[in-house]
Amino acid sequence: MADRSAPSCHLRLEWVYGYRGHQCRNNLYYTAAKEIVYFVAGVGVVYSPREHRQKFYLGHQDDIISLALHPERVLVATGQVGKEPYICVWDSYTVQTVSVLKDVHTHGIACLAFDLDGQIFDISWDLYQPNKLVSCGVKHIKFWSLCGNSLTPKRGVFGKTGDLQTILCLACARDEVTYSGALNGDIYVWKGINLVRTIQGAHAAGIFSMNACEEGFATGGRDGCVRLWDLNFKPITVIDLRETDQGYKGLSVRSVCWRGDHILVGTQDSEIFEIVVHERNKPFLIMQGHCEGELWALAVHPTKPLAMTGSDDRSVRIWSLIDHALIARCNMEEPIRCAAVSTDGIHLALGMKDGSFTVLRVRDMTEVVHIKDRKEAIHELKYSPDGNFLAVGSNDSSVDIYGVVQRYKKVGECIGSLSFITHMDWSSDSKYLQTNDGNGKRLFYRMPSGKEVTNKEELKGIQWASWTCVSGLEVNGIWPKYSDINDINSVDANFIGQVMVTADDYGIVKLFRYPCLRKGAKFKKYLGHSAHVTNVRWSHDHQWVVSIGGADHSVFQWKFVPDRKLKDSLHIAPQESLVDSNSDESDSDQSDVPELDSEIEQETQITYRRQVYKEDLPQLKEQCKEKRKSAASKRRERAPGNSIRLHFVHGYRGYDCRSNLFYTQTGEIVYHVAAVGVVYNRQQNTQRFYLGHDDDILCLAIHPLKDYVATGQVGRDSSIHIWDTETIKPLSVLKGYHQYGVCAVDFSADGKRLASVGIDDNHTIVLWDWKKGEKLSAVRGSKDKIFVVKINPYMPDKLITVGIKHMKFWRRAGLLLEDNPSIRAISLGHGHILVGTKNGEILEVDKSGPITLLVQGHMEGEVWGLATHPHLPICATVSDDKTLRIWDLSPSHCMLAVRKLKKGGRCCCFSPDGKALAVGLNDGSFLIVNADTLEDLVSFQHRKDVISEIRFSPGAGKYLAVASCDNFVDIYNVMSSKRVGICKGASSYITHMDWDIRGKLLQVNTGAKEQLFFEAPRGKKQTIPTLEVEKIGWASWTSVLGSCCEGIWPIIGEVTDVTASCLTSDSKVLATGDDFGFVKLFRYPAKGKFGKFKRYVAHSTHVTNVRWTYDDSLLVTVGGADTSLMLWTYEMEGHRDSRQCDSEESDLDSEEDGGYDSDVTRENEINYTIKALSTNIRPMFGIKPHLQQKEPTLDERPPVSRALPQPEKLQTNNVGKKKRPIEDLILELVFGYRGKDCRNNVHYLNDGADVIYHTASVGILYNVATGSQSFYQEHNDDILCLTVNQHPKFTNIVATGQVGDSADMSATAPSIHVWDAMNKQTLSVLRCYHSKGVCSVSFSATGKLLLSVGLDPEHTITIWKWQEGAKIASRAGHNQRIFVAEFRPDSDTQFVSVGVKHVRFWTLAGRALLSKKGLLSSIEDARMQTMLSVAFGANNLTFTGTISGDVCVWKDHVLIRIVAKAHNGPVFTMYTTLRDGLIVTGGKERPSKEGGAVKLWDQELKRCRAFRLETGQMTDCVRSVCRGKGKILVGTRNAEIIEVGEKNAACNILINGHMDGPIWGLATHPSRDFFLSAAEDGTVRLWDIAEKKMLNKVSLGHAARTVCYSPEGDMVAIGMKNGEFIILLVTSLKIWGKKRDRRSAIQDIRFSPDSRYLAVGSSENAVDFYDLTLGPTLNRISYCKDIPSFVIQMDFSADSSYLQVSTGSYKRQVYEVPSGKQLVDQAMIDRITWATWTSVLGDEVIGIWSRHAEKADVNCACVSHSGINLVTGDDFGMVKLFDFPCPEKFAKHKRFLGHSAHLTNIRFTSGDRYVVSAGGDDCRYVSFPVLSKSTQQWTWTVYDNVEISF
Repeated sequence: MADRSAPSCHLRLEWVYGYRGHQCRNNLYYTAAKEIVYFVAGVGVVYSPREHRQKFYLGHQDDIISLALHPERVLVATGQVGKEPYICVWDSYTVQTVSVLKDVHTHGIACLAFDLDGQIFDISWDLYQPNKLVSCGVKHIKFWSLCGNSLTPKRGVFGKTGDLQTILCLACARDEVTYSGALNGDIYVWKGINLVRTIQGAHAAGIFSMNACEEGFATGGRDGCVRLWDLNFKPITVIDLRETDQGYKGLSVRSVCWRGDHILVGTQDSEIFEIVVHERNKPFLIMQGHCEGELWALAVHPTKPLAMTGSDDRSVRIWSLIDHALIARCNMEEPIRCAAVSTDGIHLALGMKDGSFTVLRVRDMTEVVHIKDRKEAIHELKYSPDGNFLAVGSNDSSVDIYGVVQRYKKVGECIGSLSFITHMDWSSDSKYLQTNDGNGKRLFYRMPSGKEVTNKEELKGIQWASWTCVSGLEVNGIWPKYSDINDINSVDANFIGQVMVTADDYGIVKLFRYPCLRKGAKFKKYLGHSAHVTNVRWSHDHQWVVSIGGADHSVFQWKFVPDRKLKDSLHIAPQESLVDSNSDESDSDQSDVPELDSEIEQETQITYRRQVYKEDLPQLKEQCKEKRKSAASKRRERAPGNSIRLHFVHGYRGYDCRSNLFYTQTGEIVYHVAAVGVVYNRQQNTQRFYLGHDDDILCLAIHPLKDYVATGQVGRDSSIHIWDTETIKPLSVLKGYHQYGVCAVDFSADGKRLASVGIDDNHTIVLWDWKKGEKLSAVRGSKDKIFVVKINPYMPDKLITVGIKHMKFWRRAGLLLEDNPSIRAISLGHGHILVGTKNGEILEVDKSGPITLLVQGHMEGEVWGLATHPHLPICATVSDDKTLRIWDLSPSHCMLAVRKLKKGGRCCCFSPDGKALAVGLNDGSFLIVNADTLEDLVSFQHRKDVISEIRFSPGAGKYLAVASCDNFVDIYNVMSSKRVGICKGASSYITHMDWDIRGKLLQVNTGAKEQLFFEAPRGKKQTIPTLEVEKIGWASWTSVLGSCCEGIWPIIGEVTDVTASCLTSDSKVLATGDDFGFVKLFRYPAKGKFGKFKRYVAHSTHVTNVRWTYDDSLLVTVGGADTSLMLWTYEMEGHRDSRQCDSEESDLDSEEDGGYDSDVTRENEINYTIKALSTNIRPMFGIKPHLQQKEPTLDERPPVSRALPQPEKLQTNNVGKKKRPIEDLILELVFGYRGKDCRNNVHYLNDGADVIYHTASVGILYNVATGSQSFYQEHNDDILCLTVNQHPKFTNIVATGQVGDSADMSATAPSIHVWDAMNKQTLSVLRCYHSKGVCSVSFSATGKLLLSVGLDPEHTITIWKWQEGAKIASRAGHNQRIFVAEFRPDSDTQFVSVGVKHVRFWTLAGRALLSKKGLLSSIEDARMQTMLSVAFGANNLTFTGTISGDVCVWKDHVLIRIVAKAHNGPVFTMYTTLRDGLIVTGGKERPSKEGGAVKLWDQELKRCRAFRLETGQMTDCVRSVCRGKGKILVGTRNAEIIEVGEKNAACNILINGHMDGPIWGLATHPSRDFFLSAAEDGTVRLWDIAEKKMLNKVSLGHAARTVCYSPEGDMVAIGMKNGEFIILLVTSLKIWGKKRDRRSAIQDIRFSPDSRYLAVGSSENAVDFYDLTLGPTLNRISYCKDIPSFVIQMDFSADSSYLQVSTGSYKRQVYEVPSGKQLVDQAMIDRITWATWTSVLGDEVIGIWSRHAEKADVNCACVSHSGINLVTGDDFGMVKLFDFPCPEKFAKHKRFLGHSAHLTNIRFTSGDRYVVSAGGDDCRYVSFPVLSKSTQQWTWTVYDNVEISF
């Protein structure tokens, strides 16, 4: 019986014993139907306790480790482990899959940011708030909110209420209350994100599970208790399971579920208890199983339906297969590895892991005997059929035989194996034993002596009592054909039913026929176990199969359904047949395939895999650009002015495609060939082309209304285009789901859906909503090739696919052509039948019978040979399909003649008179035929290899040169038909040949890229210097090598070849074809590397040949594998057809520079770093303070000290009678605006009442009338762009984009926030894949879509549906910086992007982005400049502002005019007013009488009105404009925001700020709420906090570094970057004195408290003292010596006699004033009272240094005047509030974000009412009002991100 088919019987899962309690929690629930749902191994189980019945969900392939129940308690979600983990959602009634969520957890939708500790134990949705969830784990709890596509976490604040510790489980209640169970047994209660109370000692040990129900909460812990709590978490009752009847000592609860009066409890040891609340001491055990360790032992009782299992948990259990219950359990001393029951069913033998074995009585589990003869584990034991012997096989390669009757005395030993024993079987007469060992050897022994049997004859007649061996002739078939791996663990044969089951390492149970002799037999397979299945056995009566899982501890019981029962069982229960749908067919499918049609065979072999996909071209180009930099020394020629247009294509793709030919509505015919969709009008014999594809089209389907067509192509991420046959415009592009290619598409009957099939290994089938571009569903097709997909017209959700072995092929329609071609497509319509054949022909059959041939082409195989006639519009092609064809190139476009050849051909050539045609064949022969009749004239064969090129000499055509692939060129005399010469010397095959005009010289190219010259006719090799070669006149030029065509080789010449070229007869334009299917035109000669070109796509793979016709009117190209012949019309310069869409541009951007402007260059090159990576702003060195070892402080010294009590650390000014600590800071004012490198970021809201703008990481809403500000502070890093939604439905909705790090979707990834400007609610957060940051955002016309542009190297453009957080489309924008991208104000699909030397016009089609480059060609001398801004007009007009000050006007994507010098400098910003269409532009100009930096234009940009900004600057540089009612809002580079009236041109400055360089200097007035700032822009400005404005400004001419008020507030000292310092009088702002004693920057300057001394600290490691009482001469009186590094901060003591200096080497030193001596006595230093404290160093402030400050520093600090608080500023832009002093490391603090970059300085104002902080790079001041307990009248909104960190 060598039948290799699968058995016809099958198995059905009937019961699973066990429950997964180990390493899992919260996985046990009641469903709505009161059933219990849980999981074990890879099976979801629904158990009905009433009926004692189980249902199974088998959709997983690996261990399930988590389970959740839908709030309505019907749907279940389970998650599995593995390489590609996924989640299944299924219905607990029907156990059918509802949905599968894949690829979420390798890279997620909104990836849960796993905490650094990596362990998340529990996660719970808040049932009362739809988009909040909570997660907990090692030492953390996080509260997440889902907004847009990103989850943002807030850490729970443990505060003083509880200890920070590991949280294990959660339950959510109403009103934002969350309960969580902790590792120490406490329950923590959270309100919002704060811990409000703890319930201590709820359990004695960790709480593993918490379950909420209507009545309250149930918790279960490691202590084995279940506690019930009411809704307010007051205890109701305790159930201690360890004390109950079923309890035992180590019981630990892993899962609990409370519903009504029932409680389910799952334990660590895989038991499930059900407790009824009234009888809580009698829990009912409803499920149990083995727990820890592996499960290997399995035995079945010989006469009863019992199974025995034993495991590493040391227990042996007996299960009843009928009652599905455990009936006995006994614990042994050792882990059990195997078991056997004696033939009479009385004894149970167990083999142990330590080498012993024990025999028990089955009746009462008492021990009979315990024997230990071996040191290593026992793997297998078996009783002999007569019951006399027990064979015991162990890990040390031997089998011992024991006599049962002699109380198990050892009677024999089998030695012969070299490896451990794995399986044993006795013969029926008990005289022989066969064994298998770990090496797969099969040995035989005579019993009971144990002698090995080697005689083959003796073995022949043995009947075996059982068969459990995995090797042996009878079970050959269980092993795959070509594998020798040992992964089958167990076999058991059912002799009667002639079937056997096997168990393997992949969790699969298989059913084979028995015996099965030939390898690779068919089988049925059953999934369920997750890891390896260790053992499998038939029950005694063959009713059931029992299998056990190793790591999943489970016992599965399968019902065996023999063939005859199959028919009956079908109508018993539908559920049973479902389970079988899982039995997959086996792998060895091809073993019985019926005979295949040879064509179909070929078609299934075609792979469509490419070495290089077109998608990779941009990366390859980038890689090669580096190489080119060196080569581009020669000035490259510009691209030729002439161009070509695709005119006609011969050929139809029939050889591997089908059903791809249709009539359109208008009666035209649509089909495809190569990468072109063709619409053919047969009345006019013209073709129109859809050229949107970039690789082979493989399938085509037509919409039911016959107006749209879908085509699918080859590609790594292949796309489907849906396009209109009338306009040839794409409507939608679908991609993202098919790899390698799309082989079949079909529309549904209503035309709304589209089905497509991929050619990946599973032939995925995808159903699309094509208009939206969304995937509706995707499913694996079949492993074999699918040819056709059809949507059932009557039931649009049914698909039919046809392919190998899964539907019979339809029969052929017989059409008698010359070879009865096979038909690949049939289409009806317009009274005709269209037929497409495999030979690439399209026929039209009239109903009355006549047949017309419409289109013809070559068949399969590559087309290489192409020749054009010397004076007629015809050409010849020859192909691997063994045909030679002559084509008419005149308007009739038909094939004139065809002739079959004996072999395929690769080349052909017309003689100069056009009468003869020479053809080179693939077998090394060539023939010359009559060009009219195609009859043979002569043929030769001198070579064995392919003839690769053949050429007649010019003139009379006396010689014929024939080149072959065996490196020779033969020269024949045509007249005498003799070979006259051989050209030798080529080192590779010949690729191209050309004659010179005289017919005396041959130029030859070879495959090794050699260019060789031979003299005709003898073939002597010549060496000719390059210069001479250029002077030779060539009769033709088809060569691709040499200096004349160096420029035709692309940058990626290593990967691709230029395969062909041809020069026009006027020697001006060289056409080339290459391996990517591109046809390119170059100017000739193309000298210098990487010439400019025009490029055309139409062929799919490689273009094998190109030829101009005799009069250069057409270019003919042939594609290799796509077998098509294309004709291109040649258009001279000037005759440009207006409708013609010109070619794609060259690979490389032009060197013409796009113009230069310092601001643009700076914006382009600016590198945004994110805070997490920020480094310190000062060049510090040394050991950070918190890492230094320090001597013991006073507190640690001996307590008995007679010293005076310690004085105060800080002189406190009388702030109030009671000192109150400061509770909190709130952001109140921000001075400054980000104008220097951002634009279009100031907008009006509410009809001009409010202004919105941004600076640093804060969005600011400024009320024009009151001057008050409110802030949006959810960004965590610099904002770079801002836009306002103009649609009335979304008023005041703002989108802002920020800087970020990598695009890994983590918390530091760049993000876009969409928020409401009035109430500052975040509406959506879009984490995006733009690494580095988002530089431009724009809303669409309906306001629903948002466009964003990244700063990543590709400058990706992404379109979002921002409300859902869904990314609709994304595509690389341009390889250089994009400055702005904006939607057209009237469109949701059209937008324009501008940037460095580019402007692109984009269309959103479905989910794809299509773009066109702006065409400059129509205007003379127009060159592509760097474009900076964009605005729109009616009728598809677009205006772009350039770097030179011009404005370009575009119609569609063609430049139609230029508004020259709209501004004198770059046009940085343009704004389109939606109400009246007027356009505002802003640029960089010097103010003059007629010109201004802001201009208002009419709709066509013809007339304008200029506005001057009265800022007093030399040049105004406008970065942002916006127009409201009668006003224009202007943001400048100098960080001012100005309002200009349209009528009176009056300017009103709203916002001021420093513009350049960090602000280092900051000083607060000693008695009023004023402060001074000094920055590197050379200004010192005075600000009033209460009035919220700048009062005064002094320009110093040099960069200022530091400022200080005198104690009375009448003088100001300013230190400069150049070493000078100035003292001003405050009242008059006159200079009182100035001095320059140093050459490097002054870092800090201080007046002494008694106003006598001025201390000046500089970068020269010095502090100078000046005595102010000596008058304004300012002579230095002394200075401090040996300061180790530059000075950072200085503070005087309260009595003006000491100065503390902190330095750049993290050291703080104290000096005497005015002598400058260092004070070293630590006791003295500790007693000094300081007047101020701004030092970041010293023991008193060691706590301000954070753990994470590896790269970054704390830059500044200031202690409040009350002396009990300290604020600091650091390189992360954080303001932190500490208690002072803070001598412990890593002190607790509150944090505030406001700045983005480094903070450089921070101060309290007088009276501690405000904190003022200055930012380094963000040029702004922030002032925080201070909230203390005493000043309750402040009504500012409190900072909400107050975090406490530890």
